[in-house]
Parts: sequence; structure tokens; C-alpha cells
Amino acid sequence: MMTQTPSLDPEQLRAARAFLGWGRTQCGKIAGVSAETIRNIEKYRFLPNAASVEKLVSTFAQHGVIFLAFDPYRGVLFNGAFAKTPETKQPDNREEPTKNKEELTDKEF
Repeated sequence: MMTQTPSLDPEQLRAARAFLGWGRTQCGKIAGVSAETIRNIEKYRFLPNAASVEKLVSTFAQHGVIFLAFDPYRGVLFNGAFAKTPETKQPDNREEPTKNKEELTDKEF
């Protein structure tokens, strides 16, 4: 039985790294590929080999990033619930509590 290698294009790789806030070096260390390989993929210098694609796709999946490879729906999905790891930057979406008028100082009022 033949297995199909996952697809990964340069735009998807850049988007996936952006979702997680990863630079090329950090991404490479976590995925087990070189930062230069990531750079070359993103710059269209060469198509990645099956082993590199497998490592990258698997690593991103473990961090909540899924690659869509169905034309015309090529893209990246992100599920932040899976991305809470020490390597991943998490945005702080918490809003500061609003102060009551009585709590405002003269400077703030």
C-alpha cells in the first residue's frame, strides 16, 4: 500500500510559523530540520524532500496547526487550544479591568 506524502508549500510554512510566533531557527530545532532548509523552502529554492515535509507537518500538527491541501482550499488552520507549549508564544488576549470613576486618579480622569 502506497502512502501519500503530505503537501506543504512556502506560503503555508510561513503562515504556520507566524501562527506560532516561530522563527526559522526555532522551527527547525523543534521539527528536526535545518533553518536553512526552511529558508530554502520559503524562498522557492527547492521542493522539500518527503522526510522534511513529514517532520514539519507532524511538528506543526502537534502544536495545533493543520495544513489544507485540497485545491482550491490550500491554507493553514490553527487551533490555539493545542498550541499551549513552552516553545509557543501565546498572545495575551486578556483585557485589563475597567476602573470605576471613583477609582480613577486625578491624572487618569
